[in-house]
Amino acid sequence: MKGLLYKDGRILLTSFRTLPLIVLVFLFVSVFNETGSFWSMYGIFMGCTMISTLQNLDETSRWCTFCDTLPLKRSDLVTEKFILALIVTAVSVAVLVVLRIGFGIFGIGNGFRDLGVTCISMVMAGIVSSSITLTTAFLFGPQKSQIARLVVIVVMVGACMSIINFAPEFLTWLSGLSPVILLFLGIVIPLGFAYLCYRISCTGFEKRVLA
Repeated sequence: MKGLLYKDGRILLTSFRTLPLIVLVFLFVSVFNETGSFWSMYGIFMGCTMISTLQNLDETSRWCTFCDTLPLKRSDLVTEKFILALIVTAVSVAVLVVLRIGFGIFGIGNGFRDLGVTCISMVMAGIVSSSITLTTAFLFGPQKSQIARLVVIVVMVGACMSIINFAPEFLTWLSGLSPVILLFLGIVIPLGFAYLCYRISCTGFEKRVLA
């Protein structure tokens, strides 16, 4: 598992190094923009779609076919990608928190305003979007999964635009919820959804005939 994570980490930092930089730019902009939630949500979405891109690359380069000759189960490949998606989500949220607190200490940017709600929203968006895109990639392969990714992009852009238009009302509503309900809506339910997608991905990928 560590070897698989190391391999994907190296690819992200070498072949796809512009994608993590784009995510960082989105998170940085969110610190200073009035509609910071839009930029942070789009940043986490961009970060998590990198993982399904890695999976598609593994298939087109026949890495997954090569792994069938190794003492690895296909479910191991699925597990690694879902773990990597959680890591990317956690790191993105941590970077935003550091940026917001770091600049907020000097009274710059959005500071601590709605930070908790923004972080929970990022976790929810990251887990759900990565689960959907990864599941379609494992079930249908690189070409067919592109359609699902486009649908997810449209939905996420629509959600981000809604945040811009209705951010004050939405954040006020979220802020009025108890912490327990917030954690349940933003973390427990998305994690349950991710586990369901994970199980479906394991079953479907084991049965697929790779080209």
